[in-house]
Amino acid sequence: MSLKLCQAVTAALRQIRSVKRSVTRPVLLSLVQSLVSTRLDYGNATLAGRSGELTARLQSVLHAAARLIYSKRKYEHNATAHGTALVVCT
Repeated sequence: MSLKLCQAVTAALRQIRSVKRSVTRPVLLSLVQSLVSTRLDYGNATLAGRSGELTARLQSVLHAAARLIYSKRKYEHNATAHGTALVVCT
């Protein structure tokens, strides 16, 4: 279940990334909220209390969404992009 969820969210992030330059920042935030955050919230709720590996996958996808929003690269550190508002709860 987690693998399919992560694949679906990653695909949504790729689609959002492809139109990122064509939309305004509020629209980008709205797209991420509607297509990514809602699915991750569902996955987080269904996986509560499960293994750390599944939670780590969801966390990785969430960090990818934060990097998309803040226009950061994978290995570029930014405390704002990985702040408390974007943490997957376990």
